[in-house]
Amino acid sequence: MRKYTEKIILLVLLAGLFLSNTEASALAKEVKIAFTGQAYSMLYPCSCPHEPDGGVARREALFKKLRADSQDIIFVETGSSFASGPQDQYAKDQETDSRRTEIYLSALGLMGYDALLAGNQEYVFGQEFLERYRDLPFISSNIEGFSRAYVMKDLGWIKVGILGLTDNLTLPKGVSALAPSSVLLAQRVAELKKRGAGLVVLLSNLDLQADQNIVKNVRGIDVIINGTPSFGTVNMSEIQGVIHLTTWWEARRVGVLTLEISRGAIVGKNLESIRLSSDIPGDEAVSRILPQCFVDGDCKKMPGLLARCENATKQEARCVYINPGKVSLTVIIPRICRTCRVEEVLKSMQSGFGEMSVRYLFEDESQAQAIIKEFGLTMLPAYLFPVDFEKSEYFTHFKSILKKGSEFYLANSEKTGVSYLLRNIRATKRLDVVFGFDKAASPELFKMLKVFCEKHKDIDVRIHLLAIPDKDKKGNFLARGADASELEELNRIACIDSAYPGKTFDYLVCRSQSKVGRWDECLPGLKIDRSKIKNCAVSQKAMAKYTKLTQELKIASGPTFIIDNKEIFSIINIPSLEEFESFVFGKEKSNNGIKRGRDEKTK
Repeated sequence: MRKYTEKIILLVLLAGLFLSNTEASALAKEVKIAFTGQAYSMLYPCSCPHEPDGGVARREALFKKLRADSQDIIFVETGSSFASGPQDQYAKDQETDSRRTEIYLSALGLMGYDALLAGNQEYVFGQEFLERYRDLPFISSNIEGFSRAYVMKDLGWIKVGILGLTDNLTLPKGVSALAPSSVLLAQRVAELKKRGAGLVVLLSNLDLQADQNIVKNVRGIDVIINGTPSFGTVNMSEIQGVIHLTTWWEARRVGVLTLEISRGAIVGKNLESIRLSSDIPGDEAVSRILPQCFVDGDCKKMPGLLARCENATKQEARCVYINPGKVSLTVIIPRICRTCRVEEVLKSMQSGFGEMSVRYLFEDESQAQAIIKEFGLTMLPAYLFPVDFEKSEYFTHFKSILKKGSEFYLANSEKTGVSYLLRNIRATKRLDVVFGFDKAASPELFKMLKVFCEKHKDIDVRIHLLAIPDKDKKGNFLARGADASELEELNRIACIDSAYPGKTFDYLVCRSQSKVGRWDECLPGLKIDRSKIKNCAVSQKAMAKYTKLTQELKIASGPTFIIDNKEIFSIINIPSLEEFESFVFGKEKSNNGIKRGRDEKTK
């Protein structure tokens, strides 16, 4: 009888637990945050051959669908909405860029954003230009006297407070003053909480370290969305329990963060990345305010035809197409190359040129050697048009990227891509790795390289750093952008690799995971002498060895890799170990099947 009673009690307890969990699940509700950034007034889908995504008409179509699916959603953009500057691949001149920005802001008005961060890019045309758009919900929580310090969005069951921090690069552009971020932000968060905010979102125009310092010093922030320049994959991370996100370049994707909230706490989260691909038809209302084209590149490519944008930048602009005839092209290639992507480049050219006649020359042939000498080529492949190309309808469109020789026009290698180092002597089983210590220096990169080294002990992996000698101070160095903190990190890395080469990637994995903490916190367990590394870093003597290759090849970005001292490539997204191995050990691609002077017609 007693056992029977115990079973009854157990069943009752289990039933109570089940009901408790069911009740908690029923109480939980979802709020969504749709976010974009780094748009640089990109009006149309990109003209890139791979994933030609983006465009404001597609974005509004997606926004309408998101609103139809959920009423509990807010829409934010994290700065860099305005055109111009080095990150804007479509930048022209101030008049053209400001006109494109005006059209973009009109599109934002139709989209119904809840908050737009006034970052430093938003002051590129001056403060007066931005003030003309006060009807749009631009915010800045730290610019003194800004019209909106924050936005409060009431969803009925929860209020969402949205704050925004502007980087101090804005100061030279007419802003009177910026208040200290942490002190002011704590006050703003307190104001939002007093007004009943159950969720606080911060749009940041600061760097990652500044975001980390804010989380450390300011309580009450739930989500930070950072809109500073970045080009890689966006992943959801956490800083001391605060959700941290970045954005996609040119707003080619929309992020949708779904938060599950129960009893005032976030109990679940999910990030969805939505491509603004051709699968999404453009919204008609937004499409009507867009000129058919802004520059030639905005026109849809038609095989065999050259696109021109007539009355560019004006509302009556339209695309016209011209048949320029067949194009001849000569390509100089190595006999063996695993990283050359000639087929991909030609495919991209064909989409614009149409019918082409392609002739290949090997680097060791006499005509190729003469061309290499004339143009002073140091890398291949090289793409050349005959001098009579200047009579083609295409010439005006391409002349800015062409260099004239005696018989050929050479296409700019920055546009066509190069990967084969002509002057270098091949050194098998060698891999050079070039990197800095910035956003691209992720734990995933160093973890992958660490495993690679452990798996392939026969490969001589050499580390090189992105720094340059300081011309004003002999014996010293400068990191890119004269970033003193990055230089300190690079100095230590050079010293650790010099003194403890087998432990470099272990240190880098640890250090890249905790960039804000003390560097020496990564030393326990590695048996690295702290004082030895500290003294070495102060002298900067180790840096000369680790920056020599960087200087010789004029490498300006990373991560960059050189295979066998002969083939060079860079990455944006961190590959898996298998993908990386396919690059390094991929089957050497022989071009011996191509005969000298052979013409290959393509369409």
